[in-house]
Amino acid sequence: MGVRRSLRGVMLPVLLMSGCLLATGCAELQEAKIDLRNRYIAREAWKDLREVYCEMNFEKDFGRGFREGYFDVAAGGNGCPPVIPPERYWSVRYMSTEGRARTEAWFSGYRYGAMVAEQDGVGIFMELPSSLPIPQRDMDRPQHGPDPPPDDEVIDAERGENAEAKQEAEPSSEMESNVPAEPAVPPTPEN
Repeated sequence: MGVRRSLRGVMLPVLLMSGCLLATGCAELQEAKIDLRNRYIAREAWKDLREVYCEMNFEKDFGRGFREGYFDVAAGGNGCPPVIPPERYWSVRYMSTEGRARTEAWFSGYRYGAMVAEQDGVGIFMELPSSLPIPQRDMDRPQHGPDPPPDDEVIDAERGENAEAKQEAEPSSEMESNVPAEPAVPPTPEN
């Protein structure tokens, strides 16, 4: 029995490494390890808060959603719940008032789990550290959304043209002042 156990201890890592290196590459093994870690920390976070929600209706469904939302953020996701619930909530069993309430509990748990994960800061572990300095942003501008284009690259929304190219194509205001303005409404013939 001792020889078999020691062979298992040696052979399993050798088989895993040979399959990892020859067949699929180590990236898949690494992704599986990260997935397991994220599932583990989501379960642990739920264990820490479960007592607070033990008296609520549909605690199990809320807990499932919590763990999935926490996992999403830990895996680098944005924490937004999916448009539709998981497949388990598609069955006939959930096509009732109680079933709908269970599904809503799952969505509520998802949102709360994502929020807790963001507060815990677990999403930062999916970002690779860099030696490059983080660029400083202007404090006047909001910190979200894309940066606005430089003034010389402003796009005319109606025509989809570059504002600079538009100015070159149009006559200057000096030339326009010498040309008489046309009336907006054509004159009507007098009888």
